[in-house]
Amino acid sequence: AIDGYRWLKNDIICGVYHPDEKLRMSLLTSRYGLGVGPLREALSQLVAERLVTVVNQKGYRVAPMSEQELLDIFDARANMEA
Repeated sequence: AIDGYRWLKNDIICGVYHPDEKLRMSLLTSRYGLGVGPLREALSQLVAERLVTVVNQKGYRVAPMSEQELLDIFDARANMEA
């Protein structure tokens, strides 16, 4: 689950998934090679970090972000990698 969390978080920060995009469990399980349980655990951690939102009875979405919030994330990532 830790790897799934890291992979998914990295993909959200890198823009693989766009703000407000629906995260389909079937695609996530095939992309990351994880079961539903570990993915739900990873998604719950990302909800706590406000990178993902829960849609009642409909699954998960990438949290909506403003352009400035996206730029802040990219800047933070660039600083961590430098």
